[in-house]
Amino acid sequence: MKNIKYSGIIFGLLLTACGGGGNSDNNSHNDNQPNINQPEQPTPETSPPGGIASSLIFDTNADGFKDIVFNPMSNSNESFNSMEIYLNDGTGQFELKQNTFEMTQLKGQNYQVFMATINANQDDFIDIITVETDPEEIDFSMRIHLYLANGDGSFRDATANISNEMYQNGWANLSIADFDNDGFDDFIMGGGSITCTFENAETPCAAGTIYLNNGQGHFTPANITIVESSNGYTHQFSSLRYGALSAEDGYVYQIYDLLAGDLNNNGKVDLISHIYSTNSQVPSFINQSTPGNLKFEVHYSAHFRTQGGALLDVNRDGFKDWVTSASISANNPDIASSTETVPLHVLINNGQGIFTLDDSYLSPNQRGVQHARAWIVSDFDNDGFEDLLIPDHGNDWRPFPGFANLLLMNRANGMEDITYNALSDKKTYTHNAAVGDINNDGYVDIFFNNSLAVGAGHVEAIPETRLWINQGGLEFSESEQAL
Repeated sequence: MKNIKYSGIIFGLLLTACGGGGNSDNNSHNDNQPNINQPEQPTPETSPPGGIASSLIFDTNADGFKDIVFNPMSNSNESFNSMEIYLNDGTGQFELKQNTFEMTQLKGQNYQVFMATINANQDDFIDIITVETDPEEIDFSMRIHLYLANGDGSFRDATANISNEMYQNGWANLSIADFDNDGFDDFIMGGGSITCTFENAETPCAAGTIYLNNGQGHFTPANITIVESSNGYTHQFSSLRYGALSAEDGYVYQIYDLLAGDLNNNGKVDLISHIYSTNSQVPSFINQSTPGNLKFEVHYSAHFRTQGGALLDVNRDGFKDWVTSASISANNPDIASSTETVPLHVLINNGQGIFTLDDSYLSPNQRGVQHARAWIVSDFDNDGFEDLLIPDHGNDWRPFPGFANLLLMNRANGMEDITYNALSDKKTYTHNAAVGDINNDGYVDIFFNNSLAVGAGHVEAIPETRLWINQGGLEFSESEQAL
């Protein structure tokens, strides 16, 4: 690995993914008009934040160059709820743009634990949707936020456009897709300890809730018709469910977390749920929706435990397969300090959304993970096949010791681990990552959300450079810039 001097800044997600929320504020700003009342300010002297709550890499001002949006946290002089943009000048050098977000904060210590891009209101600009969480709240309050782009690198708060945007007892991530096939981006909630039980639930569960877009950037939770493939039982729920045995027996499981992708190549976005125990078969939700009407048929794969993963075509048959693992999360000093891992697994899709375990696509010596924080799919070597980056923050319990990340390349005979040759074997505390081509050379670069505030919080973790420049897919160069 080479060290090169490179002027680029990319920030990513950091720290535990708890939830956030609070009281709504009225927003009288016209969603269809740019915010022109906030003058540009000189770029201040900045230093790298000790931590980043979340980040995105995309073109915020429609100039053809990818910028960075991020939410810094963990330094005493930083606001938890600030969001900032660094604009790319086209050469990979970035300048902080001031006063870029209208933000309706709920409480003083909130931060955006999740970010995604979305085309909310069908204009020419990319918008942002986030999940805000309050780390100081015992009940992990949470709120979904929507920020509409003005086209000049600034954003206006349109959170009022989301119905039922606040939740208690949870954090969440979102998957963005057109679930009812009307041409508009919708989103589904997944993840987190969101209020509900996992079996025989009679109360609504936030995870598995789909918000439909009316085409003008207004989102409303929609009922979902579920059809059990095994017995034809059909029922309507407020969120994804599965496991109904008959029309007389409404026994169902609720969703904890899920992945979205076209599992049968019919052009519709399907869903698959993680299973945190071996007591249930793994459900795939095959999309049969029409505009304004959500309908999914449930198919089942064999029992196996999953706690994360990514969809990509591992065996190159044209269908998305599933790379997954369990995870380690234990309040045990021995585990926290160990090199113990859980194995990766490959589940092959039969083309109908039913998966079969086949670990022959992994090396027999493939290193496992402790607690994979994210699974990022991208074609890092431009060979036409998607690869897999797995940021791993280690055992998910204090003192959060950190662990080495993984980079798996998609080869004709399976997944090849090139982490140690292409990146680093250091035991970092990496809470997600951001990817994107920041220097317009055609290759996807990586920003690891490595904690720079190691010490009392992460006793064994190693601080490491965040920005890594792709040198052609087989090697990444560590930037010398302090980011």
